[in-house]
Amino acid sequence: MYNKSNKTILVAPLNWGLGHATRCIPVIKKLVNENNNVIIASDGDAFELLKKEFPYLPFLKLPSYNISYIENKSLVWHLLKMSPKIHNAIKKENDVIKTFVKDNHVDLIISDNRMGVYHNDIFSVYITHQTNIKLTKFSVIANKVHHHFMKKFNEIWIPDYDQDQSLAGVLSNFKSGQARKYIGPLSRFNFNRNITERNNILVILSGPEPQRSYLEEIIKTQLIKTNIKATIVLGKVQTEQTKVVKNNVTIYNYMTSKILEREIQEAKIIIARSGYSTIMDLFALRKKAILIPTPGQPEQLYLAHYLKQRGIFNYEFQQKFNLLKALEESVNYSGFKEKEHV
Repeated sequence: MYNKSNKTILVAPLNWGLGHATRCIPVIKKLVNENNNVIIASDGDAFELLKKEFPYLPFLKLPSYNISYIENKSLVWHLLKMSPKIHNAIKKENDVIKTFVKDNHVDLIISDNRMGVYHNDIFSVYITHQTNIKLTKFSVIANKVHHHFMKKFNEIWIPDYDQDQSLAGVLSNFKSGQARKYIGPLSRFNFNRNITERNNILVILSGPEPQRSYLEEIIKTQLIKTNIKATIVLGKVQTEQTKVVKNNVTIYNYMTSKILEREIQEAKIIIARSGYSTIMDLFALRKKAILIPTPGQPEQLYLAHYLKQRGIFNYEFQQKFNLLKALEESVNYSGFKEKEHV
């Protein structure tokens, strides 16, 4: 495909939560370690997070998809209604790529779910774990649209194991003749057996508003009523890191990868959304967790249910979340104790 070193490579994660950006971190590190010239392209919080992780690399600002979240509405239906706006953003980002490539030499493009980041004359890779989108009655339409854009790329990289070893289940079950590779789960974290767990909870908040804020209030309110020592990471990428202590609860606006990696390994149990990037991080660090799917996101509900069926994690609905009940029931689930396939 390409020589491993001395290439100029553009890496572009989607700005939808922070998961696409964080799972690109190990990809970027590997490319840099192989002496490639890496350019990072994104927007919003993903752009800002990666600037903090890689301040020494060049960046390209891309047009935003501006995907909003409508309260009490199906995200799937809302995305379908927004599809003309999203399609326009995809065209705009492709125009930016064409202009950038015209003015700058690029050997390889790696896009994480940015459907307009490709070039007809440059080998273009598309990273996605959702080669088979599971959105109930809208699945057929969603897959047709997604596969239409996937065909613009030379190769698909799937951050998962194939078939029965899969972390994502049917979501990564690729049914197409297009060139693809199962590259294994991607995580910015590495397990360290020398770190000892403390008897506490780490809450990692992420995802679109207003649901992120709703869950923040639900968990904070319940934690403060207990004596359980807990840390909450709000998932708000800001200029400076902040820390607020309220009784037994310590709250950070965000954490860099190095700090968060240690916090996860020291925590006895993690409370987090059931996004796939979070699942891969939990897998890498062999952790136990309580998952809370983002309301209106069928993919997260599927992943939570899939892992519960296998006895790995329990999950709770946000609107019915009961912290003490969830902690009590979590002892019946194994978590990712060993770095083995599901």
